[in-house]
Amino acid sequence: MTSRRSRKRTIPSIPQRWRRALAALVAVAVVIGGLCLYDYISVNLWNARDEGRLETYPVVLIENEQEVPRSEDDRHKQLNRLLINDVRKAPRNPVNVSRSELKYNLLRTHAYVKVFLETALPDKPDRRSRLKALYKLKRSRQGWQLAREPDLTTIE
Repeated sequence: MTSRRSRKRTIPSIPQRWRRALAALVAVAVVIGGLCLYDYISVNLWNARDEGRLETYPVVLIENEQEVPRSEDDRHKQLNRLLINDVRKAPRNPVNVSRSELKYNLLRTHAYVKVFLETALPDKPDRRSRLKALYKLKRSRQGWQLAREPDLTTIE
């Protein structure tokens, strides 16, 4: 019988090292893939929660074609300005605009916001349509930027 001290330690062979490294990489890829899948599903469930509803969202940006004044310490001031400017680029006049609270991804590098738009045609102000848009925003050093064009859903 040999004692523990007399046993030689065996250094794993190179193929064993490669197998362990490959197993670790596969485990990391599975974890990252799972987190991305969770992020995708949670955003889609959040977006589908109020599908087909005609209500406005809690944060009102434009009401009766006038911007709603915000407090100076509003932490989403730049985001609100970005949304208002994007809505006003359309060929229609925004009558009422409101947005939901932000939904961040896990790393907080992207944010999603739902926007309710009630617009009127410039030549027919009594004819209105209601839209909902999902905006995807990307955080950069300068602040928030639009990551892509919004997904629009016409409600009425």
